[in-house]
Amino acid sequence: MTRLRILNLLSHGPLCVCSMQEILMAPQVKVSKHLAYLREHGLISCERKANWSFYRLVDSPNRLLIENLKCLQDLALEEPLFAADLVRLKRFDQASHCAR
Repeated sequence: MTRLRILNLLSHGPLCVCSMQEILMAPQVKVSKHLAYLREHGLISCERKANWSFYRLVDSPNRLLIENLKCLQDLALEEPLFAADLVRLKRFDQASHCAR
């Protein structure tokens, strides 16, 4: 479920690990483990900026990612956890959070 939650967040734009950790209310180790899996499978990419790593969906998604994102759209409407993540995402100020 965490990987789907991450993909759902990243479908709205790039995020750093610390932002995802806060939005998902999950330990950094757990978030990083799932990010590594998604990256190894070509679903997301990473870009370093200063001390932070920003993750985003890949520019040229493979069939698996496209299918997952389609299912995710429906799931995000039905599953309260996904909706809660998006509410926290909208309230979250990544720029000030990552500047700490």
